[in-house]
Amino acid sequence: MLPSGPTKVQHFLPLPNRKDVNRLILLSSLKEIANDLVDSSSSSTENEIETLVLGRNSQPRVNRFVDDVVNFYSEAEFKKNFRVSRDLTEYLVAKYSASTWFITRNYKGGRLQTPAESHMLAFLWFAAKKTTFREVGNIFDMCLSNMYNTFNKVLNFLVRDIAPEAIKFPNETHEKEVIAKAFENIAGFPNVLGCIDGSIHHSKLRFLDVFTGVPSIIHDARVLRLSFIGKELSSACAPKYHL
Repeated sequence: MLPSGPTKVQHFLPLPNRKDVNRLILLSSLKEIANDLVDSSSSSTENEIETLVLGRNSQPRVNRFVDDVVNFYSEAEFKKNFRVSRDLTEYLVAKYSASTWFITRNYKGGRLQTPAESHMLAFLWFAAKKTTFREVGNIFDMCLSNMYNTFNKVLNFLVRDIAPEAIKFPNETHEKEVIAKAFENIAGFPNVLGCIDGSIHHSKLRFLDVFTGVPSIIHDARVLRLSFIGKELSSACAPKYHL
């Protein structure tokens, strides 16, 4: 027997199709990545991420800055802006491009890969100017995520590949004698291997040891005790040298 009275009709919301679900998952993932990469001052929003996914808009940035500007710098202008010479920069670019930190893209399509030279110059510009990733990215035609990844790649390259060969304490006796003699010619004080002021350098201002990671301002003597070289000082300065 059929029930008497008005029949209740239940309304169900339509289930989202697979395309909509995939789109929402992708947007959510991109938003999480963006929050990890971009600091709180970023103007990135969900709408901007959605624009990136659904239809990429070209952001206005400087084109050909390296080709049209940097390559025409005089040596003095280059060093003023990057704090290192052009010859040293070219050496670093060659080493970086051949390292495992710079991976040459083996597929075609999309934007052209940013060359190793731009990676190095962008990093040096950031380090010399104390500016922001966003500003450097605009100058060197890199999006914010590309600039972030570039910075970390070059930083790892410098710390892991270059620093061990460039920043090192003298081990051989003849090296120590050359440095000590140079200091004696400057100040008349014998057997000096280096000067301490947060770092250790020899008479020509080349770093012999660098130690970072101590917060705030503390005395140089405490920095030395905390550093790696401080724990090996007796053997490093043997048999007659001092800092």
